[in-house]
Amino acid sequence: MKIAKKYNKIMISAVEEQKYGVFCTPDHIVDKIDNYTSVPLPRNKFLQGAHNRENIAASYAVSKLLGLAPLQITAGISTFKG
Repeated sequence: MKIAKKYNKIMISAVEEQKYGVFCTPDHIVDKIDNYTSVPLPRNKFLQGAHNRENIAASYAVSKLLGLAPLQITAGISTFKG
C-alpha cells in the first residue's frame, strides 16, 4: 500500500481522537490518515501507559507512510521489547 498524498503533518494522540491522523486507545489503533481503519492494539507488557500509546501512534504513522500494512505494523508492535 502506498499513500498517494504528500503530508506535511500527521496528528497523533493517545488522549483524544484525531480528525486526521492516528489515535491510540488502550485497545485499538485508529488510523484516519487516508481512510478510516481500526486495528486491535496488541498486548505488550513492555509498552504500557499513555506515553507508549503515543509512541505507538507515531510509529504506526511513519510505518504506514513507508508502505507497511496495518497487520505488519501491529505484528512488530507485539514483539517490541523496548
